[in-house]
Amino acid sequence: MNDQLTFQELRDKCYRHFLYLPYVNHQQFRNPDRDWLKEEFNSIMYNLQGTSYSHVDLINAFYSSVFELEFKKIFFPNSLIYKFGIDSNKPQLSRLIRFTSRYGEVIVRHYSHSSSGKLYTKEWNCPLKYYRLALLVDPLAK
Repeated sequence: MNDQLTFQELRDKCYRHFLYLPYVNHQQFRNPDRDWLKEEFNSIMYNLQGTSYSHVDLINAFYSSVFELEFKKIFFPNSLIYKFGIDSNKPQLSRLIRFTSRYGEVIVRHYSHSSSGKLYTKEWNCPLKYYRLALLVDPLAK
């Protein structure tokens, strides 16, 4: 029996944490201070003491919640995302691998533009705000 919290359970806890903060204006949640985010992350970790969870899942859940509050967009690890390049009118299709502890940045892997649609192994640090959601969960994710 595995009692470890899942990503979705952690995300729900993180999102509720922000909803119940009396001094946060959810309609005007913009450009949160990184030090404040670290304090809130530590507060959530403190509240989860004695609970089994993956630290990577908690980071993903926390920053996924923050991003949703700020930009009103939902992204998960393994989301299929895209953006248009500066010199191209073709969208760059990518898979969101994970959120980083630097708010606003994510690790992505790009798909090739060829018909094979191969997922490259190289990982890139990218600002998430330039991406759009294609599918919440990439069906080809392992």
